[in-house]
Amino acid sequence: MKIKQLFLLSLIAIFSVVSFLYIKNIDRKKDNQVIVVGTSADYPPYAFIDTTNNEVVGFDIDVAREVVSRLYKKIIIKDIPFSSLIFDLFAQKINVIAAGMTPTARRSRGVLFSQKYLEADPLMVITKKFYSNINSLEGLAGKTVVVNTGYTADLYLSDKSDINIVRLKTPAESFMALKSGSVDAFVCAKSSLVAFLSKSSAQDYFIAKLPDTGDDYALVVSKHDHGMLEQINKALDGMKKDGTLQALKKKWNLE
Repeated sequence: MKIKQLFLLSLIAIFSVVSFLYIKNIDRKKDNQVIVVGTSADYPPYAFIDTTNNEVVGFDIDVAREVVSRLYKKIIIKDIPFSSLIFDLFAQKINVIAAGMTPTARRSRGVLFSQKYLEADPLMVITKKFYSNINSLEGLAGKTVVVNTGYTADLYLSDKSDINIVRLKTPAESFMALKSGSVDAFVCAKSSLVAFLSKSSAQDYFIAKLPDTGDDYALVVSKHDHGMLEQINKALDGMKKDGTLQALKKKWNLE
């Protein structure tokens, strides 16, 4: 009797383990059909909230959707603060970052960057008209300058001790600070001016390009996800060759 009971218990245990592994395998296959893309929806025209339907839209989002489509996967978009994106990638909460992120040597130590899908987006200085003499890095000396935390302008100006830097999370907050007069200037990528100037009077501001600057943007994956990186690069190659990437740039005024 005891032998029979032990045999039955053994069968139940084996069945439980097999069932568990089978279910986990099914879940893994399901997960493999979905790519979770993290973005920061506060950076138009790359990623922002369309208030008409409360949906995340933008150039980066269109690029990510097209890439995922070409990989025959489904996409989930997650809106995450820019400063948390790489940490969430490390924690495997997301698979890809699409957030106007510029490849840097420091970041490349921890993540993998795809080929660039947008290049040479220069840094610009935006000021009120009466500060029209601020048209160079030297002109920012002694001024209070707002940048967005973690973006290229922040990295570019962070070692300039003669500039009083104010760091805010979003371009919208930075534009408001400039508009209210609480800062002297705002430094950001040229492409981010599109949304700002569409809602403000351009003649009230002076805009100058900082020489020898330029943002490049790429998708980001885990340091260990070389297979994903290869697939993404192939998709981006196809988008460049068939004109899809150029069409998206035109759609978002990024030509």
